[in-house]
Amino acid sequence: MLISELIALCASEEGVPPQAASWLLKYGWETGIEFTDQQSCDLLDVLVQADSWPLRLHILQLFAGLAIPGKQQETAYFHLRHCLSDNNKFVRA
Repeated sequence: MLISELIALCASEEGVPPQAASWLLKYGWETGIEFTDQQSCDLLDVLVQADSWPLRLHILQLFAGLAIPGKQQETAYFHLRHCLSDNNKFVRA
């Protein structure tokens, strides 16, 4: 349940800064947590709407641990391609 709450904080403009919540998700993944298909889709939705580059970067760094369901793969591909032309060099990398 904590993972879903952190994902919701990533999408929120109130309270905890979204990049703080995404950093916690990234740290959790690096230490062994796994994301469900629904959580993976929710993170993809956050990536699509993210305004801050640190938030986008953290979610992009999580992509290796996400299982994107078939119906969302085309959307993921489109947004990953879009990130290749991002203004921030870290997101582009």
